[in-house]
Amino acid sequence: MKKKKNNKHILLCVLLFLLLALLLFIGDWFWNAITPVTHGDLLEKYAKEYKVDPLFVAAIIKSESSFNPLAVSEKGAIGLMQLMPATAEEMAHELNLDYVNVEDLYNPEINIQLGYYYIVKLLKRYNGNTVFALSAYNAGTKNADEWIKNYKGDADRAAAVIAFPETRKFVKEVSRTYETLKRARKIKRILQMRDTDGK
Repeated sequence: MKKKKNNKHILLCVLLFLLLALLLFIGDWFWNAITPVTHGDLLEKYAKEYKVDPLFVAAIIKSESSFNPLAVSEKGAIGLMQLMPATAEEMAHELNLDYVNVEDLYNPEINIQLGYYYIVKLLKRYNGNTVFALSAYNAGTKNADEWIKNYKGDADRAAAVIAFPETRKFVKEVSRTYETLKRARKIKRILQMRDTDGK
């Protein structure tokens, strides 16, 4: 009799553990903990406007500032997407956006909007080639234009032609982070029985 009670108790504990594990995998807080992406609402908003996967931009932000809106680089790049003030001013002018001064770049919405616009512009310039768009984002279009001259169309060779080790590292890091975020999104959708959209 005692043995049956113990078996029922063990079975109940196992079932509770499995239920808890299931809730853990399905809960958004779990996914936010393993793939921490802040400002998701702004990323989604501008993803719709610019037709770029928000996780791609999240991967750029992760690499550039680790989601710190107050980040400032040694070279003077500011905010979440680490925009140089001159680049931000140029993008704001093209967008007819009210841009008063560099302090505006600490505002996540302005920074993300300008960053989205800039990466979309670079993707168009390099015909959707993310390696060269990212290398231009990090090292400037002049450098990326020079490197692309040595590119023979081999996808594996694209990153190899980037002359700056820091830029090569940035491109690889963004690409890795983006792939990780996409995998996590796919698993989350499967576990939450959501329709996948192929992203």
